[in-house]
Amino acid sequence: MASVYYVHEIKNMRKDGYFMLQEKWYTFLAGAYREYYCDAYIKARTVREAEIEAYYELGTTADLLICTELDIDVEKREETIQALETKREMVDSLKESRTVVTHYGDDLDNKSSIEAVRRFAVKIGAIKDNEDLIIERVPAGQVKEGFVNVDTGGHSGNRIDNKTKTIVIDGEPRNGIKSACQSLSNLGIYVPEQICELADARPTRISALDSRSGLALVRYLSGEQAFNLAEKHLLDKILTDEQLEEYSLKEAHIKQQQIIDSAVEKINKYTVELPTGEKMVLAPEQIIAGSSIAYELGIPYYASANQHLDREGNPDGVTFAISCRPGIKLPEEI
Repeated sequence: MASVYYVHEIKNMRKDGYFMLQEKWYTFLAGAYREYYCDAYIKARTVREAEIEAYYELGTTADLLICTELDIDVEKREETIQALETKREMVDSLKESRTVVTHYGDDLDNKSSIEAVRRFAVKIGAIKDNEDLIIERVPAGQVKEGFVNVDTGGHSGNRIDNKTKTIVIDGEPRNGIKSACQSLSNLGIYVPEQICELADARPTRISALDSRSGLALVRYLSGEQAFNLAEKHLLDKILTDEQLEEYSLKEAHIKQQQIIDSAVEKINKYTVELPTGEKMVLAPEQIIAGSSIAYELGIPYYASANQHLDREGNPDGVTFAISCRPGIKLPEEI
């Protein structure tokens, strides 16, 4: 197990009488405690059973007392237990349903979250390494009861409904958790660090007019491709011809450039001048990446209307959206 090294070192430190400053000792032991705790918990049926396993592995009564002293940071310990409870419920749900739920449409956050949960499902034996989870979609802000829901939008943080066995994993901006990917990472489920940094937060240094960056090509990436690019720290880089070839993104780059060219043409067509002299896009259709491209072209305000069609192709509603370039406010007149 991951904790074997820590346990071995703790026992040696005890035996050799090696002295560490109290703060460092607590930090070191907390690392051992948490490493074992997470692994043990997957096999345990209750939190208490996991605690007993962890304490037993750590060995002596003195170690047990120091682990108990970790309760000094009550809030942190509660967060750890809640995370383990969520993880445990995810294990049960994935083994039973082999399903993950997310919102309609693809972006870096939900695409990477699905891949992270898929890899976790492989790790716990819910699916085989060459298998995919069943992916179900819901409108943003909704959940599907009885399943693991990731990045469905309109939610803050993680929660479990024990009655319906519904699990929700999402970002929690008020606590500095920007994305569902970051929430999964905080649970100990692997997500590359660069994805946690960039999911739901496009850097200003990346131009919306560029069709070669990893972020510009997100719509074409599989979850595995996103992980591979992030592990090489390439998501926010301009990819060379060789890298586009290596990651099978040459065709995607051509398609994205066509989308950008089409968006620029439509934005120029639908741009109007306001009484203030400022410009604004008024688009009677959805333009892919329209708002970000408009801002890149120096147009601060963007509005669009789009008619929705149901699965049979019949109109079932209209979405109107209006936004402004980050860093400015939408005038009341608009």
